[in-house]
Amino acid sequence: METLTFLQKEREVVDSVVKGHVDLYTLDGTSVSVSIPQPLLQKVEKEMYKFPVGNVYEEGKLNMLTIIQLLTKALELLLHERRQVDKKGFKIDLQDLEGNNRFQNETLLGLKSLRQKLKCDD
Repeated sequence: METLTFLQKEREVVDSVVKGHVDLYTLDGTSVSVSIPQPLLQKVEKEMYKFPVGNVYEEGKLNMLTIIQLLTKALELLLHERRQVDKKGFKIDLQDLEGNNRFQNETLLGLKSLRQKLKCDD
């Protein structure tokens, strides 16, 4: 059954080529603006020498292939960092967080009542 499904998909591809539905769309980077967080940009710039990447701009337009390659490398760097953090045993202490939350709420209530008192005294 898998072979038939694969062959059907192959046939659809060939049919689309024969009917002239190829190259109807082109990725064009003229209207794309890319915003990269500064810390991530600095890390990628430090690691640039390790991987060959083409020019980001060609003929005044964004080179989408290069952008995708850079984003892939950035994701690889983030995954590597995440693995390093996970190895160190980063754990969330739920009881500590709940205690901090209670303390902050009590402080907030105290400040609100102090504000009310000050308003009433005026």
